[in-house]
Amino acid sequence: MDIEKSWKDLKPDDQDWDDLVKFSLSKKREPLDPLYKLKRSLKMNIGYALLICILYIAAIIYFTLPVFRISMILMLGFTVWGFFTALREYKNIEPGVKTSHSLLEDMERHYFSINHWIKTQEKVALFFYPIAVTGGFMMGGVVGSGKTVGEFMSKPIVIIAFIIILVVLMPVCYYLAKWMNKKAFGNHLDQLKENIDQLKNV
Repeated sequence: MDIEKSWKDLKPDDQDWDDLVKFSLSKKREPLDPLYKLKRSLKMNIGYALLICILYIAAIIYFTLPVFRISMILMLGFTVWGFFTALREYKNIEPGVKTSHSLLEDMERHYFSINHWIKTQEKVALFFYPIAVTGGFMMGGVVGSGKTVGEFMSKPIVIIAFIIILVVLMPVCYYLAKWMNKKAFGNHLDQLKENIDQLKNV
């Protein structure tokens, strides 16, 4: 039949094919598009980052302990960096919008870009976990004991407790962050990868 012959002659890299698939990911079908879901998750990530920034600023203003303020300022810097990198990824995603690249190229670009962003955040965060733990431990100890940082940290038992907490919380924070990223982005990235593989096999 003529219809069957026309279908067989259609090439996956034809512009008509690209336009047809992109049309299927239009506004009416956004909720089914993994890129749309990834963009929604990034929007939530940006919102949480903004809220955490506000809390850090409030803590810096309210608490006067120098070591705590320094740790909060550093954590604020990390969160601001995370905010702007997430915002960049968010702006780069335009589901269903025709670009100069093929659909497959756009999907692969977003897939690798978001994966790279997640892994970079997880690696950079390893530097900031000890800072957060140190600031929190010393702030809690000083407030709870009513002593200065020097007096509170002068006892060997306190130093041992600090080291134990640091050793325990470092991997806990790391794997918790990985779990949260998996929860927020994992399924959508898996679906996007599945769509990429399907397009490659057409």
